[in-house]
Amino acid sequence: MFYEPGFMDKEFFFGKHGSGLKQIYPDFFLADSSFLSTNRLDQHFDVLIFPYGGYFPHDSWPKILDFIRKGKDIITLGTGPFSSPCRKECGKWEVNDPFDFGDRWRWSFTSISTGKLGLSFWEVPDKSVLSNGNYSINIEPGLAKYFHGKTQFGCKRFTGTLNPLYTGRRKVVGRSPEDSSTAYDMDEYLAIVEPGFSREINGRFVQAGFLPDENWTMKDFKCFIKGMIDVLKSDEDDRLAYGMELSGYVTRKDSGLRCSCWQRGGGREMPSLNLTVKNEKGTTLSSFSIDCKNEMSLPVESLPEGIYHAELHEKNKKLVSSQFSVLPPRPGLPQVKVCRRNGYAALDVDGQIIPALAYAFNPYDRALDDLSRKFSERNINIHHFLYPLVFGWEDESRFDWTSFDRLAERILKNDPQGLLYPRVFLQTPAWWDADNQDEMKVYRNGSNFKANYVFNDDPLHANSKYSVRGFNRRMYGASWQSEKWRRDLCNVLKNFIEHVRKSVYRGNFFGCFICCGQYGEWVSFSNDNGCSWEDLSRPALRDFRSWLKKQYGGDDSKRRNKWECLGNISSDEIRVPATGTVKAGNDLHNFLDPDNAMKLAKEIPPAQIGKAVPPNFVRRHISKYGIFRDPNQSWDTIEYYRYWQDSFVETVSCFANAVKDASDGRSAVGMFIGYLMREYMQDLDSEYHQNSFLKILKGVRSIDIATSPYHYYRRFNTAEADANLRTVPGSINLSDKIFISENDQRTCVGEIGEYSHMLTGEADLAETLEAIKRNFVICMCHGTGLWWYDFGRGWYDHPDIMKTIGRCATIYRKLISEPNPCPAIHLFDVLNIIYSTKAYDYISSCSMICHSNTTIQVQEHFNRIGLPWEVYFLEDLPSAPPSKAYLFLNTCAIDDEDRKFIDKNLKKDGNLLIWLYAPGLYRNDVPNPENSSELTGIKLDWSLEKKEIDVKITDFTHPITRGLSNEDLRQFTSVYEPGKESLSAINAAAPEFFCVDKDATILGVNSHSGRPAFAVKEFDSWKSVYISCPLVPHNIMRRILVWGGLKPVLDSDDALYTNSDIIGIRAKEAGIRNISLREDFEIADLYGSEKYKSKNGKARINLKRGETFIGRISSAEDGIKRKL
Repeated sequence: MFYEPGFMDKEFFFGKHGSGLKQIYPDFFLADSSFLSTNRLDQHFDVLIFPYGGYFPHDSWPKILDFIRKGKDIITLGTGPFSSPCRKECGKWEVNDPFDFGDRWRWSFTSISTGKLGLSFWEVPDKSVLSNGNYSINIEPGLAKYFHGKTQFGCKRFTGTLNPLYTGRRKVVGRSPEDSSTAYDMDEYLAIVEPGFSREINGRFVQAGFLPDENWTMKDFKCFIKGMIDVLKSDEDDRLAYGMELSGYVTRKDSGLRCSCWQRGGGREMPSLNLTVKNEKGTTLSSFSIDCKNEMSLPVESLPEGIYHAELHEKNKKLVSSQFSVLPPRPGLPQVKVCRRNGYAALDVDGQIIPALAYAFNPYDRALDDLSRKFSERNINIHHFLYPLVFGWEDESRFDWTSFDRLAERILKNDPQGLLYPRVFLQTPAWWDADNQDEMKVYRNGSNFKANYVFNDDPLHANSKYSVRGFNRRMYGASWQSEKWRRDLCNVLKNFIEHVRKSVYRGNFFGCFICCGQYGEWVSFSNDNGCSWEDLSRPALRDFRSWLKKQYGGDDSKRRNKWECLGNISSDEIRVPATGTVKAGNDLHNFLDPDNAMKLAKEIPPAQIGKAVPPNFVRRHISKYGIFRDPNQSWDTIEYYRYWQDSFVETVSCFANAVKDASDGRSAVGMFIGYLMREYMQDLDSEYHQNSFLKILKGVRSIDIATSPYHYYRRFNTAEADANLRTVPGSINLSDKIFISENDQRTCVGEIGEYSHMLTGEADLAETLEAIKRNFVICMCHGTGLWWYDFGRGWYDHPDIMKTIGRCATIYRKLISEPNPCPAIHLFDVLNIIYSTKAYDYISSCSMICHSNTTIQVQEHFNRIGLPWEVYFLEDLPSAPPSKAYLFLNTCAIDDEDRKFIDKNLKKDGNLLIWLYAPGLYRNDVPNPENSSELTGIKLDWSLEKKEIDVKITDFTHPITRGLSNEDLRQFTSVYEPGKESLSAINAAAPEFFCVDKDATILGVNSHSGRPAFAVKEFDSWKSVYISCPLVPHNIMRRILVWGGLKPVLDSDDALYTNSDIIGIRAKEAGIRNISLREDFEIADLYGSEKYKSKNGKARINLKRGETFIGRISSAEDGIKRKL
């Protein structure tokens, strides 16, 4: 047994009993890491026990592998075998993480190493709603005699089950009791696995996929381990007599497939053996005698694409088998194009139109070998999985993509029609970092690495290159402006695509999802908890200065003119907020100290272009007019933000072009981008590059697919909760790209407490199923696709969940293949929401205003106004479908051209224009309340006194406010979490805007100042509504829209999702829902089979609590005839 005091005690199977191992097992040899790494182990023992789960000493691996090759046995107690090599550093054992994945993500890639052993470990949740909590292992009948008659062992938790990967045998020793497993169809947590796919792997593996509870005694430990050893002895006669290896587990008709078989262990006379090929239904397709001495070819040239099994038989007894698949006969890469069908996002793959749906996952064994198959059975064949390019990039000019081949093979052997869509990470390997120190990002403190101040403890400060909880004391990352990094990674991408084009699975390659930064989401690292993300490296400064030369024509005097007022700062114009996030890093940056903040504010970057540097965090938090910047005072910040957008676009374009060029334009390219309508600009500005999305939509043709996750704020599965896209779908649908939303919401069968921002709330399985339907119909009504993301441990592994996903996919296929025969679009009123990213050039990250304006309003209110809505960039206003109502959400900067368009095209025909907070405050970089007054037609003014921004209704006689109660006015404020201490510093904000127009009707005031905050004004041909609060509750917005002449579709405040074709409703409570349109219509229940016909323009649908209705609306036939 391997045992060493101080070695990775976190997963130690024996817990407090570790010090008594010699007493428990007096006849066992306790081998430490030194012994394992310096001895030929098979000469000392036949069984080697690892009581630390998958943790093992890295330096011992060659000896351990040799032990396995010699046919010896391994017992692993706890998590899966050999997943975590460890090294000793400064006297402390730590995980060996040469690629710097970090402790959160390294588990995702253990499949690449354990797959070489022919093993697949299927992890399960520690806790799950599927379990009754009776965690224990029942020994199989007939095997209890080896455990001295003991039939049950108590468990603290289950960890997973071990399975042979390609070829092999599995013998169950113990199971969890009925209804106690935390996974639906897994209970075999104690088993012997014997891989038979390689001449090199001859040993057996015993996996105890659980941890013992606190009731185990020393006697129990002795009984259990000795029992397992006795079971191994009794299993000798059942060992595999033969092994079988295929030259590949996926093939094509024209590629051939070779098979070799061999006798394991030797000593027997070679009998007559038959090899049989069967299809997935078990029908024998061919059978022939074989000679184990020679390799043979299987007759795959006659097989259609599909899944098959090669079985080795002695007489009528099956000895061993291997599954393989025959792939489609595409000669090369498929031609992948994004498109729209009937208004819905779709994919054209070699002329076949398919839904934009995918199964997305971290490449855990369970996802690769089980869930990918289950999704394919539901006709979801795009597989999106993580693949860091460092796995195949061995040095400057040497590549080995075998690891990707293995992942591709494991997916496609279960889904021969599968399409591979890897998330390729562009992070650099350690050898590249060492050779290119001048290309590393340089932080504000002057270092070119991020120091992990709290080593492997606090995830705030222990980053890895990819995630959090890094093990390495220094984290290096290439500058995104490094020309060498871009050039080298483009070459890596080119080599990777060239390899794919020569591979057997080339016809199953969908494209590349390019990513970098934290989580691959292009999040810039900082060395002070997210504050100082700017890059001061030579490549970054060179790039910045080059951009400035183009902007100013190389004329320093033009830039110097912008610098005249940058030093005119008072202490109250420094807006660094004391939020929990900023406080957490204050020991690193000290931004909250007033004297230090003023010192940093006075550090004005040089005006000379050749010496230009980015503004620091404090400079970026200077704003003269409350949250709003004075461009004369903050031009260095505004300028840098604009540069950062352009530079980011150039960076991602470089890599997208590389994929397109290498694939001759055949492969799709996607990326994480468009994280909008969810601004976290309450303290940090580290994701400012997301504001470049419009430029990517308009100017980067090589990017086909944009992706971002749903909103995380209050995103539960429960009946009263909602979920929404974090992007601008209206504008995406006007472009040549599509959007695929990341549905990464943990289901109720996932780990309880895992990924807290993805909580299910109190949802049970029934509510989870309805939430899946809800998240699906959200995407459909906005014309986007989606993928279901599995972070591991089987988030979707339940037959009811997979059935629900499959039915959603069927609905999607119907929507893109069958146009609505009687479209009802003319019966709907739609609210167009106008959104601007340019606004954030002028806003300092120091208040709740931006977050409440977007995230809170989207998550809590927009879907409950009773009408369809869509979001468009301000720049796309001329191209957006016309509407009777426009909500100008955050448009504080509107220039002359856009104002002219609004005046000419929107302020007419009885249209309703709704303006929030500071509409049009900036005009050609100049802020003035007069700009807002002219735009809205309502005279406005401002106060720079800092206050909470809210609205209290004072006039209850107007049609908008008549009959309202205090209950109706909840959340008519920008303060969305009033009791949260970490946000208390940003509750109040300035400026406060208010109405001073005597001709306007005042409906409400700011309760903290008494100034008019809610005003309406009717003109001859249009109506104007001004609200100084950045957020409007849904019941108020509904009343405003009705006053403007719009007709609500739904009579309740349940979440409504519709695009005038598909309609979804998530019922908060049980009861009748009334759907109303201007003429009669019909609704077909797409998820069920009911049909609803309206009477006098109204239909009634009875819904259960938490139910998500999905239907399709069509005009009634007689209504169509009348129109004709």
